[in-house]
Amino acid sequence: GSSMGSSRGEGGAIRTAGTVNMTAGSTITGNSAYAGGGVLVLSGGELNLSGGSITENHATGKGSTSSPSGGGGVLVARSGIMNMSGDAMVSDN
Repeated sequence: GSSMGSSRGEGGAIRTAGTVNMTAGSTITGNSAYAGGGVLVLSGGELNLSGGSITENHATGKGSTSSPSGGGGVLVARSGIMNMSGDAMVSDN
């Protein structure tokens, strides 16, 4: 699957407190958000990248300790989890 060119407050393409699995051929590109330009992984969420790419996403927020933001490609907040393996790529965000 692919997500391209979305603009949101949180998680430009994906905002999750569940489990998201990204495999070869998946792309998240050209999105923007205050927090997590491409993906926002919330407390209890898990992002598993075993392939695919997260590129050219943009976060507009500056954030603080009480209100996290930023994370051009991926923002993992609180007790979220991100795992990368294989040929997964996060770049140019």
